[in-house]
Amino acid sequence: MNFRENGQLVSGIEIDDMGHKTVGNDLDNAWIHFDNVELPADAMLSRYANVVDDEYKLFNDKLRPFDMIGQRLYTGRVAVAQGALEYRRQLFKRTKEYSDDKICPGNVTLSSIPQLSSLYEENLAQLKMLDELTSKTEKALTECLLENEPPSADLVDAIATCKIMCVEESIAMCHRLKQEVSERSGAERGGV
Repeated sequence: MNFRENGQLVSGIEIDDMGHKTVGNDLDNAWIHFDNVELPADAMLSRYANVVDDEYKLFNDKLRPFDMIGQRLYTGRVAVAQGALEYRRQLFKRTKEYSDDKICPGNVTLSSIPQLSSLYEENLAQLKMLDELTSKTEKALTECLLENEPPSADLVDAIATCKIMCVEESIAMCHRLKQEVSERSGAERGGV
C-alpha cells in the first residue's frame, strides 16, 4: 500500500525512527503502526502464505513462519562466524609479514621468537578446526535451504555454537597476538 498521499501519511498509519541504538546506528530502522487499516486480499505479500476461503494457508507446511524468518538468522550467524575467521586470518597474515621482516637484538626476526612462533602455529591449527566446523555447518544449512526444509534442532544448536566459538576464539587469539607483538616490540625499544 502507499503510506502517503500528497506527501502526507494516510489515515491509520504512524511511522517514526527507532531512535538511537547501542549498535548499528548506520542502519535505517523504523517502526510502523497500523490502526484500522483495511487492504484488499490482493495487497497481501504472498511469498510464504495466503488467505484462502478466510483461512491462513502456508505454501510450505514443513516450514513454520518463524523458520522462514529464522533462515535469515541462521545464514547470518554462519556469515558472522566466517567474518570473524576471515578478520583473524588477515590480521595474523599481516602481522606475520611484519614480524618476519622485523629484526630484533641478536639479529633474529620477531617471528622466530618462540612465544610468537608457537602462537602462529597454534592459530593455524585452531583456524583449520574452526574452518572445518564452519564449512560443515554451512553445508548442512545450505542443504536445508535448497530442500526448503527447516533445520533440525541439532543444526540450529550447531549454527549458534559455530558463531560463538568462531567469534570468541578469534577475539581471544587476536588479543594474544596483540599482546605478544606489542610486548616484544616494546621490549626492543627499551620498554617493559
